[in-house]
Amino acid sequence: MGKMGKRSGPQSQKWIVLFSHGKSIGPFTEDAIQRLIAEGTVDESCRVRLAAGGNWIPLTQEPAFFEAVLAAVNKPKNPDRQPPQNLIAETVATAPPTRQSASMSIENNPDEMTKNPRERSSVNHTVTPLIRRPRTKKNPVLNLENLAKAIKNERKLATRVPLLLGLAALLIGLAALFIDRPPDRDQIHLIAPNFDVKPVAGLDMRSLENQLIKARSAYWSDTVEGFLEAQNQLVGLVESAPQYLPARGLLCLVYRELWPYTKQNKSDSEALDLVTKSTRRLDPSGPQGAYCDLSSMLSLGKLTEARGVVDYLLERADAERVAQIDLDSSSGKTPYRFASDPIIMSFRAELLSGTRDSVLSTTDPYQAALYVANIQKYSPQWVKMYFLQAKFLLQAGQPQEASKAFENTLKINPGHKPALIEYGIMNYMQFRQSDIALRYISGALTSRGIISRPLEARAHYTLAKILADRRELAEALDHAQKAYELNPADNQVKSLVIDLGGDVKLKKGGDSNNSLVFEGDQHAREGDCLIAQAMYKSAFETDPSNGNAAMKAAKCLKTLNRPLEAVIWLRKAIAADPKLVTPYLLMADYYSERFDFRSAEKALAEASQKFGGHYEILRGYGLVTLRQNSLKQSIGYLQQSLRGYENDIDTLILLAKAHLQLGLATNNTELLQKSLSYAARALELDRAKVEAHVVYAQALAPFKGFDSAISYLTELRAQFSRNVEYPLAIAELYRVTERYSEAINFYRNVIEWKPETKEAHLGLAECLHMTGDTLAALKSYYDAAAYDPSDPEPFLQVGIIYIESHRFTEAIAPLKKALDTNEAKPMVRFNLGKAYLGLGDAKAALDWAQKEINYYPKTADGYVLAAQIYSRMENYKACAEQYQMAVGLRDYKKQKADLFVDMARCQRQSSNLDGAQGSLDIAMSLESGNARIYREQGAVFEARGDPTSAAAAYNRYLVLNPNAPDKAEVERKLRGLGRVPAGG
Repeated sequence: MGKMGKRSGPQSQKWIVLFSHGKSIGPFTEDAIQRLIAEGTVDESCRVRLAAGGNWIPLTQEPAFFEAVLAAVNKPKNPDRQPPQNLIAETVATAPPTRQSASMSIENNPDEMTKNPRERSSVNHTVTPLIRRPRTKKNPVLNLENLAKAIKNERKLATRVPLLLGLAALLIGLAALFIDRPPDRDQIHLIAPNFDVKPVAGLDMRSLENQLIKARSAYWSDTVEGFLEAQNQLVGLVESAPQYLPARGLLCLVYRELWPYTKQNKSDSEALDLVTKSTRRLDPSGPQGAYCDLSSMLSLGKLTEARGVVDYLLERADAERVAQIDLDSSSGKTPYRFASDPIIMSFRAELLSGTRDSVLSTTDPYQAALYVANIQKYSPQWVKMYFLQAKFLLQAGQPQEASKAFENTLKINPGHKPALIEYGIMNYMQFRQSDIALRYISGALTSRGIISRPLEARAHYTLAKILADRRELAEALDHAQKAYELNPADNQVKSLVIDLGGDVKLKKGGDSNNSLVFEGDQHAREGDCLIAQAMYKSAFETDPSNGNAAMKAAKCLKTLNRPLEAVIWLRKAIAADPKLVTPYLLMADYYSERFDFRSAEKALAEASQKFGGHYEILRGYGLVTLRQNSLKQSIGYLQQSLRGYENDIDTLILLAKAHLQLGLATNNTELLQKSLSYAARALELDRAKVEAHVVYAQALAPFKGFDSAISYLTELRAQFSRNVEYPLAIAELYRVTERYSEAINFYRNVIEWKPETKEAHLGLAECLHMTGDTLAALKSYYDAAAYDPSDPEPFLQVGIIYIESHRFTEAIAPLKKALDTNEAKPMVRFNLGKAYLGLGDAKAALDWAQKEINYYPKTADGYVLAAQIYSRMENYKACAEQYQMAVGLRDYKKQKADLFVDMARCQRQSSNLDGAQGSLDIAMSLESGNARIYREQGAVFEARGDPTSAAAAYNRYLVLNPNAPDKAEVERKLRGLGRVPAGG
């Protein structure tokens, strides 16, 4: 007889078991795991995967173990049975954390949260776990015959009790050996829900809420073990009820807390991205969607964006939800308000502090402490709020108040390991209470529980200092060495190791690697990419398999205006972790920004071969083609990308930009309306997305006028005063409407605020040039070059100014500097050709024009310059041929019409009058109101000996262009033809 729940197949197949606290054990055979389930060592909260590889799945979804779990759940509990001693956690505290927080309100209702637990509606906290029956080819049925067989099997087994008891003892002992220890830091990862699993039918709201209460209680304990427990519970809950939003929001918050402890690799990123985007889709303007968005932003270091979202939610969102709030109130519900949501408030508290989980760097930590104290009124059992208050007060120079806050933290959770360590460090550093410090820190370090590497390093460093003070130098060195291995970036620790005679040579891999990445993340969040990239590089050199560290180094190098070096590190990231898709997308972004479109397309092609038609890769193609000004092609790629994920904000913003550019170029109202619609849709998904607001304002201008667009941005500037993008966008709108004095004022305000804003220097330079202040314009261009030496644009514009001033010799040096800075920059060779043409060196000019053509064969500019040079050389046939090449490369009617007019002139001058007339006919069909057509038409008729038609064409030219620069010359022609000029 086969054992109940056992699958057919070889018994050599083995499994790994993942406990809710994050520890994994195994590999074990199916029989061994079934015995562990029967003994209670493994329960329904665990997840399993095959030892050979695969995804983690809930234990209850694996047919091999379902019946064993069901039997264990239904088995009566023996109250006298105690767990083995080696499975009992040892803690430094005298009592475990209380679970009063389990009765908190599901919807974070502040009024409900402030009630005494005994006054709240009673809830039965003994919740039957949600067990999903696994899907099999045939649903197993437990009937009397099966039960009889099972009993018979039990009797057979009884004859082998001694052997089985010995085996069970061995298995339990092995499991206890693993379970007794907390999960290693490098084993922590984010678990993504499997949305392909069929949801559990018939779940009532009461059971869902009870499961959520249990997970929230674990989350509010503010320990890594609690977060891991909450993650395991919430993943199962979200799989069982994907539409239950509170579980999704809390899972995002848990992800955010676990993020610093993970490797932040592809699977972790995908889990965070999957839950964030799917929750935003279900709750685009509600609290759970906001929790996920903010958790993602803070995890990824997007502090400026996070500040904008938090400011909006706390200060404006409720005003836009008045109708919903009134509806809830009138129906007897307690209305939800963002302004009193303790979760949203906690985000602001942490943003006030500047950083997380390390030594704080805030300008006003005391105000942050007061703000956290206010949150405690809404969530009195949330341990983190007391811990943050203690850290803020300590940073504010209030150690006595901080001491009380630490004590309050430990009253709620006596086993809060970070609080025990911080309290001990404070006693040594602030009060010189070495004995107290030694007791708290040593006790915490020997207790179970995961803490961050920097904090553990500080704990060992403090112990080393205490022991060194007591002249226990050998033990002091041991702790100093441990501190240095945990955090080699700390120079104080390094100095102490050296002073104690230790070795500061790092070991390959291990804790030091993750510590360096963690430290780099802190510096990156604070905007110090110079130090951050050094940390990431060191982490990668310590562990060459850490592709994420290499990618982070690349991002910081790009921020530091070192794009070529950034690409090198992106290639290292790909080589280290071929499963990462983001480095390919970043490479395409960086290459295309430098106009190296071939390399950008090659990077995307490599990504497509590995990852298929992923929507992010399609978005990458859309970005590259947008920068190539292939607007229709860009829109095609972006629309395909949007079909892959309809709520991708970045794709929506790019679509808005592409439609706006194409609509303005073709004067197409329908395209402009689509631009506005895409921008509005992006804002519906994320009201604090700065780039979406800017493109919305730009798309609004053609419909409501530039003043309305500027008013819109001015309001945003007042509300989100931390974002430099809004005043910069206002300056840009003033510039494009040729209101240069207003633009100059805004550009100068931006530069005074953030001098490193290159775009402000470039915009200011252009405005100064247009107002005639050439010297000031040149200075602003050179200022821009100083802040970003990798950008050739300032040098190109300096060269153009010199060409327009007929200072051709002076133009050559900055133009060649632009070419040295980035040889792929368009129009540099073109303008070098113009400079040499101005100097009278037609041969050199033609050579540069040909180089522009060779580098950009699909753009018209090089051909146009070559035509002008041939015209100067009186080689009119070659001139016409170059214009013929150019007209096929222009996209818009106005551009094509002008080129056909120029081609007609060269054809006329080469005596090809029929060809000239044909070119003018085409130009007229494209743009009949173009005055230049009639100027050249008059010349063609005059060459044909038709003075009447010639005079009519010349007069038409003057009517369409009464202020023509060559008006006097045309009037002389008319008089020579015996005709009176129009208006004469």
